[in-house]
Amino acid sequence: MVRKKKFISDALLNLIACFIPVVVLQMIIYPILSRNMSDVNYGLMITIYSFISLIGGTLGSELNNLRLLKAEIYTDKKISGDFNLLICYGVVIVVLLMIGTSCIEGDLKFSNTCFSIIITMAIMLDDYLSVEFRLALNYRSILMNYIVGAVGYLIGLGLFYITSYWECIFLCGEIMRLIYLIFQTSLLREPIKKTELFKETVTDSLFLDIAGAFLRAMTYADKIILYPILGGTAVSIYYTATLFGKIISMGLNPLTSVLLSYLVTIKKLKKNVFRLSLLGGSIVCMMGYFICVAISRPVLEILFPQWVDEAMRYVPMTTLGVSIYALCIVLTPFVLKCCSIYWQIIINGAGLIVFVSLSYFLSKVYGLMGFCIGVTCSYMVRLILLIIAYKLFNRYQDKY
Repeated sequence: MVRKKKFISDALLNLIACFIPVVVLQMIIYPILSRNMSDVNYGLMITIYSFISLIGGTLGSELNNLRLLKAEIYTDKKISGDFNLLICYGVVIVVLLMIGTSCIEGDLKFSNTCFSIIITMAIMLDDYLSVEFRLALNYRSILMNYIVGAVGYLIGLGLFYITSYWECIFLCGEIMRLIYLIFQTSLLREPIKKTELFKETVTDSLFLDIAGAFLRAMTYADKIILYPILGGTAVSIYYTATLFGKIISMGLNPLTSVLLSYLVTIKKLKKNVFRLSLLGGSIVCMMGYFICVAISRPVLEILFPQWVDEAMRYVPMTTLGVSIYALCIVLTPFVLKCCSIYWQIIINGAGLIVFVSLSYFLSKVYGLMGFCIGVTCSYMVRLILLIIAYKLFNRYQDKY
C-alpha cells in the first residue's frame, strides 16, 4: 500500500513538473511569438526547434533510459564509468548534426547555428542528468528543475523582445535547468573512462538511440518534413491543430517515466499489469480526445486567433493521431523492460517508414489533411507492434 501511494505521489509530482513548461511554452510563449512573427518565420522557428528537440532529446533521453536499465548491473559490479564518455561522443554528434539547421534556413547563419548547437547540448545534458533523480525516485527535485526551466523561458522571452532572437527563450530555459542539475547531481563527476561493460553499454546505447531517433522522428519530423512540402504557413496551422493532442501525450509522459523507474526495480512482472495499463491508458486517451476536440475552438480563438478556422479542420484527425501516440507512450516501458532492445528498432523503424511514405504520398494528393491521416496511420502501426511484441514475449516466457 505504501509503495502504491508513493507511485501515485511520484506520478502526480512528475505530471505537475512536466505540465509547467507545457503551460509556459504552449499557452504563453508560443502565442506571443505567433503575434510577433510572420506565418512563415513562425513555422520556420517551429521546424528548427523540432530538429533541435529531435537530436538533443534522443541522445539525452535514451542515455537516461539506458542508465536506468543498467544501474543495477553497474552497482552490483561496483564499477563507474562509460556514461560520461558517451556524453562526450554525444557532444561531437550534436556539433556535426546541428550544422544541418543551416540547410533548413537555406544558408549558413553562424549565430543561429551556434545557438542551436548550445541549446541541443543543454537539452541532451538536462535529459540525461535528471536520471539521478529518477534512480533515487526523487520527483520533488524533478519538479524544482522544471520550475527553474520555466522561469528561464520567461526570462528568455524578455531577451527575445530585446534581441529578436527566438533562440534566447530556449537557451535561457535549458541553461538554467542545466545549472540546477550540475549543482544537484553528481553524474558529471564520474570518471571519463571505459569499464569492462563499455562494449555492451555502447551497443545498447546505439540501438536505443536508433530506436529513439525513429520514435522522435515521428513526433518532430512532421514539422521538419511538412516545411519543405507545404511551407511555413502549413507548419503553423498544423502545429496549432495538434496543440491539444500534444498536451495529452505530455500528460502521459510523466506517468511513463515514473513507470519505467519502478519497473526496473521489479524482477518479474505480472501479466495483468500490462493489460490494466492498456485498458487504463485507452480510457484516458479516449476521454482526452473528446475533451480536447470539444474545447479546441474556444481556446484556440484566444491563443491563435489568426489560424483557428483553418486549424479546426484538422483538429479531430490530429488529436486522434496524438491520442494513439500517447497510448504508445504508456506501453513502451513494458516493452523496454521485458523485450530485447532490437524490438524498439523494429517497432519504431516500421512506424517511421509508414509515417514518411504515407504522409508524404497523401500530402501530395490531399494536402495537409492527407498528411494528418498518414501521421495517424503510422501511430496505429506502432501501437499494434508494441502489443504484438509484448504478447510474443509472454508466449516465450510461458513456453520456457
